[in-house]
Amino acid sequence: MLLLTRYSWHELDQWENCKVELPYTCVYVSIANKLPPGAPDDAFATIWPLPPHLAEAEESSESENARYALRDLWAWLSTSLRIVRQQPDPSGLTALSVPDDGEIIAEFWRVRALADQVERPSDGQPADGT
Repeated sequence: MLLLTRYSWHELDQWENCKVELPYTCVYVSIANKLPPGAPDDAFATIWPLPPHLAEAEESSESENARYALRDLWAWLSTSLRIVRQQPDPSGLTALSVPDDGEIIAEFWRVRALADQVERPSDGQPADGT
């Protein structure tokens, strides 16, 4: 649910149609940033923010919550840094996966170095000329 939420928030332009081929059937998913014509809002299940029955299940233990929070942070960082990997899986579908910790941290430092160059160019003068 989290990756779908992140994708919808950061990548979705207007709509996307996806197909998931499972061993026993296909699942078709349409994502749009507006309701289809004639469809009532209550025909759709809310997945974010988590509905109460799912939120209660999330609160199972503090250590589990810490793992979820860290996973969510890594997913957010990966999406924000645009380093989420898209790879074909054995069935031919495109799988999204979050890079490992080292890759995320390396990308953070690369972006930080770029920001430092903008703040302090090689001539020693501030970038805004003041």
